Amino acid sequence: MPALREAIVEGVLPPGSRLSEVQIAKQLNVSRTPMREAVIQLEREVLATILPRVGAHVRTVTRRDVEEIYTVRAALECLAVQKAAARTTPL
Repeated sequence: MPALREAIVEGVLPPGSRLSEVQIAKQLNVSRTPMREAVIQLEREVLATILPRVGAHVRTVTRRDVEEIYTVRAALECLAVQKAAARTTPL
C-alpha cells in the first residue's frame, strides 16, 4: 500500500506510531485484509515492527541502522563509479 509507506517515509506517521489496521483501513477506504498484508510488507521492508498481542508500530531508526545504511550506500557508490569508469571511451 504505497500511501501507507509514503506516510511513514515522509514522517506523517512518526517512529513509534501505532499502526491500527482498523483505523488506517477506514482512512484509506480499504478492507482489513489488504491492510494486514500491507503491514506485513512494511515489516519485511523494515519500516514497521509487529509484536504478537501488542500490534504493529512504525519502526524507530537507530544510530546503528543509519551507520549500516551509509556503509552499504558508500560501497554501492564506489561500485557504480568503478563500473562507469570501466565503460568510458576516449570521446
